[in-house]
Amino acid sequence: MRVIKIGGSLENSDKLKKLLDCLLEGGKGQTVIVPGGGSFANAVRELQLSTGIADEYAHRMALLAMEQFAWYLTALTPGLQTADSLSSIYKCLAENGVALWLPYKMVSSENSVPASWDITSDSLGAWLALEIEADSLTLVKSARLPQRYSGWHDLSRQGLVDVYLGNLLQEKDLNVYWLYKDEYLSILSPSLKTFAVQQ
Repeated sequence: MRVIKIGGSLENSDKLKKLLDCLLEGGKGQTVIVPGGGSFANAVRELQLSTGIADEYAHRMALLAMEQFAWYLTALTPGLQTADSLSSIYKCLAENGVALWLPYKMVSSENSVPASWDITSDSLGAWLALEIEADSLTLVKSARLPQRYSGWHDLSRQGLVDVYLGNLLQEKDLNVYWLYKDEYLSILSPSLKTFAVQQ
């Protein structure tokens, strides 16, 4: 079982539909997609900056922003099946589908997840992968993994992942891969090992 987090920065990429088609064709019964927030989450950030609303409310709005991006992915690839609970995720996979996670229901009631911009869809993808005991998490990004870096906190300082991800994955046995959007054909390939992130 694999979790694939698709960055919101891909929303206008011509590779996005091709990536989704690859997952739908080859990932049935074993793939859960986590949507990014994209322009929907950016709108929440801008609104919070202009109005000063508390993080508690912005956090919930950002979760709904991820769900908006999820519905956009569904519009591009109607064969994806939305799932908003562990049971619906497992049911989808058992029926040989590809699950597209709607995070609001699970995360908004989870006290262990901070209501902060320190945690974004990257960390939520890792959180879900740990919850369902997935074999791997793949982060699909519009930026390449740097050739040199010293772990998650360094990647966070470079603005490539959120602040919380390193803490969440510390001492956890989860294989994490980083895929640049142009490398989408490798998303289900054994050669994915070459994209492993050194934690």
